Amino acid sequence: RAHGAWHPPAAPRPGVPPTARSISANSAILLAAQVGIKLIGLALIVLIARSFPVEGYGRFFYAFTFAALFAPLIEFGMDYHITRMAAREPGRAGEYLSGSIGTKTLLALVVVPLALAVAVALGHPPAMLALIAVALLAAWITALAGSYTAVFRAGRRMDLEAQTLVAGRAGGLVLSGAAIAAG
Repeated sequence: RAHGAWHPPAAPRPGVPPTARSISANSAILLAAQVGIKLIGLALIVLIARSFPVEGYGRFFYAFTFAALFAPLIEFGMDYHITRMAAREPGRAGEYLSGSIGTKTLLALVVVPLALAVAVALGHPPAMLALIAVALLAAWITALAGSYTAVFRAGRRMDLEAQTLVAGRAGGLVLSGAAIAAG
């Protein structure tokens, strides 16, 4: 059980097949989360566009695109495996979650210095290196959130998956705001 995330299923309603009810409810929850995520993303783009001149806007997106090139090395495709394994063995979901978080953190400890070394080798100035570091931090946080969503999906807890996705995007908005405030 991943951090007390599992609850017993609700009592079935007469006349409605449990699978249809589950699919409908999970779809509605994930749709609402996706709408929320898109609205937060729109707010982020507006915040960035209003906070930077054209050159700064380009630097900001360059830094996050640069970090996105290294993000798969932190995630390493574990989330699909975690979902499959936790669905097969729900009693070990916490173990899989802990292992995934630990592995992604170790990978980040290798990948982030590597990415920054590449950025230095490309001749980026210190301000760009700092922005790339913030973007790499955001990539690591996103990877960790992916571990939680994988476990929640395995347990068919789309409500918790949706909350994690929205919280992750909101965290990205906060990190971006911090980066903007820092200049």
